[in-house]
Amino acid sequence: MIKIKWLSHACWLIDFGDLRIIIDPFLTGNPKAPVRADEIKDVKYVLVTHNHFDHINDAFKIARNNNAKVIGIYELTMYPDKDGFPDENIIGMNKGSLSDLGDISIGMVNAVHSGNESGFIIRKNGVTIYHAGDTAFLVI
Repeated sequence: MIKIKWLSHACWLIDFGDLRIIIDPFLTGNPKAPVRADEIKDVKYVLVTHNHFDHINDAFKIARNNNAKVIGIYELTMYPDKDGFPDENIIGMNKGSLSDLGDISIGMVNAVHSGNESGFIIRKNGVTIYHAGDTAFLVI
């Protein structure tokens, strides 16, 4: 059974039972966050849709605490807050690409926003989850 929990703003914790991921962790300094970054445990992947602080704020901290990999747009590999974070724990992607990580597949898709924006398609155990990231919404 998959558990998906919203942790405020654009932050989601997805628990597949045998694997946990977090998307866009903005917990520190977020008055609406129900947990602190150091309370996030057993996460294997930290996905970041773009480099705005309210999406990437706790990404490297959570990844360090969990020995997790950070996944995001290629430019994320040059993000200044990654100082001291091992390059082998960053997976830089391009829009339209797919990373088959063995236990999960993660694809990066377009979003319409600013800051090297993207969304993700996540596949595991026959389940597909689409996370749009910050993207434009057209009202007609």
